[in-house]
Amino acid sequence: MKPIVLLFGLALLLTGCFPSSCRREEPTALLPSDSLSRQVAAAVPFDTLRLDWTVSATEALPLKRPRTVQFGPDGLLYLSDAERHLLAVLDTTGALRDTLQPANLRYPYLAGFYDDTLVVLAPEARQLVLIVERHVVQRIALPALLPDRALLYAVATPKGYFVKAVREGQEGVLVQLDRNGQIVRQQKLPEPYWRYAGFLRPWGDVLLSLAGFRPVIDRWWPDGRLDTLALVGFDSPMLARSRAFLVGEVHEPPLLTSSAVPVDSLLFVLNLRPGWVQIDVFGLSDGRLRHRLIAAAQRLNRRFYPHDLAVQCRKTSCLLVVVLNDPEPRIVAYRWDRPGNSASS
Repeated sequence: MKPIVLLFGLALLLTGCFPSSCRREEPTALLPSDSLSRQVAAAVPFDTLRLDWTVSATEALPLKRPRTVQFGPDGLLYLSDAERHLLAVLDTTGALRDTLQPANLRYPYLAGFYDDTLVVLAPEARQLVLIVERHVVQRIALPALLPDRALLYAVATPKGYFVKAVREGQEGVLVQLDRNGQIVRQQKLPEPYWRYAGFLRPWGDVLLSLAGFRPVIDRWWPDGRLDTLALVGFDSPMLARSRAFLVGEVHEPPLLTSSAVPVDSLLFVLNLRPGWVQIDVFGLSDGRLRHRLIAAAQRLNRRFYPHDLAVQCRKTSCLLVVVLNDPEPRIVAYRWDRPGNSASS
C-alpha cells in the first residue's frame, strides 16, 4: 500500500464527514431507528468525566499523528504514532516509560497483545509485527486474498489473529488466522465498503467488528455466525446527515464514531462531537444505552479529531484515555466514578 493511499484512507475515518457531504443547509429528518435512539438518549442523564492528565508532544515523545492506544496486560498504556512511525509506553499517570521505533515498521497500528507479545499491524507492508522486550521477534505476512489498497484492521487474541479488509468497489473480508498466519476461517463482507470500516475488538470468544458510519456493531461468533447489534440510544448531530446519505441526498456518509472498547459487559463508544469529548456506554447484551459521559469544563477546538479510546476499569472507577488532535496531537485521560461500583451497571 502506498503511503498516499493509506493516508487518504485514514482521512476518511478521522473526519466528521466527507467534503462532498458537508452542506450549509443541514438536513433534519431522521431514520425511525435513529429517532427512537434520540428519545432513549434524552432519558439518560449525563455523567461527568474528570480530567486526570494530559500528555502533549515533547522532545522525548515527539507526537505528530498518534492514532491507536490500548492498555496492555501489564497495566501500562501503549500508543502508536502513524507519522513518526513510533510506539510509546506510558504509565497510568501519563509518565513516559519507553519509546520504540523498530526498523522497517511504518504506519504502526496497535493490534493488541498475547502473553508478553505486543502485536502491531503494519498496513503498508501488509504484515503483523510481533514485538517482545523492544525486539521484533516475528513478522507475519497477511493473506494474499485480502484486496490490495484496502483499509486494514487487525486484532490479536490468545488463539491467533483477526484481520478485516475493506475497499471501495470490492467485497470486503474478515479472516481468522492461527499463530502462524494461516487462515482458519473467513467471512465475506458485502458492499458498501464503508458499512464495515472500523476497528476490531475481541470480546471473549466473539469478535466485535466496529462500524464507524452507523450506530451498530457486527459480531462474529465462534460458530461462524455474523450478526449485527444496534446501539439503541446512540444520538449524534450527524444522524440527519446519515439518513440523507442513505436516501441519496448527499454523496458520502458522516463518521459517527471512531472507536469503541468492550469492558466486561459494557461497550464504551467514542461519540464524535464538534468541540468536546463524549463517551457513551452501552450494554453488550442488548445494545442499549446505559450511561452518557461528558468531560467537564472542556476547552477544545471545534475541529479537534478524537481517533482512539482505551479504557481500564477498576471496581469503583474507570480510566478513559483518548487520542485526539486539538489541533495539536495529545493524549488526554479522564476518570469516571462508576455508579453502583458494578461492572454490569
